[in-house]
Amino acid sequence: MHDQVITGDDVLDERIETCHAISTHLRRRGVNTTIDLADLHASEFHDGPAFLVRPDGQERLLGDGGSYGAFADGFLGVPTAVYSAVVGLERLADLSKPAASATPADIAVLIEPQDATILLAEDICTELRKRGIRVWDTLLSSPLRLHLRKVARLHIPYSVIIGTRELEASHVVVRGRDGIHIPVQQAELAAWLLSRGTAGSP
Repeated sequence: MHDQVITGDDVLDERIETCHAISTHLRRRGVNTTIDLADLHASEFHDGPAFLVRPDGQERLLGDGGSYGAFADGFLGVPTAVYSAVVGLERLADLSKPAASATPADIAVLIEPQDATILLAEDICTELRKRGIRVWDTLLSSPLRLHLRKVARLHIPYSVIIGTRELEASHVVVRGRDGIHIPVQQAELAAWLLSRGTAGSP
């Protein structure tokens, strides 16, 4: 629980509470967030909670963003909840500094574009990333063979498809770069990958 802040301004109090609600939701998704009411951030477009993206222990920002609902209302003509963030790609590249020989990920997660499969894939990807496993996730927007060819070109050693079958099953089928399919329990996928020394490896 956070310390309750009461300013006497109903609109401001509601926005502060919204900041805490968003932060709580992000923490549940594995994102490290903090709220600093002394760190003011203003924009002519922000009409609600605003945020800064700063790497741990660094003063230099990675990006920023906030709520643009009222701004979007002007275009759509209906009440709208919109949040947006801008991240500096050059800054992100400076922080990443990947080795030239490194693959972009340890596993590719290919997701069938349905609400339930997307939610399941988000849970799986969040857990893998918490364990230090690099994940390349994408929605299936073209024939599967084209996605698999791209995974092969990127030299990602493993791939997994999250679809309607995975919603009903307790396991996923991991495809190795040699084409072999291996069933792995969803709850054990991170441990299975770590046991093969994939996390962080080139």
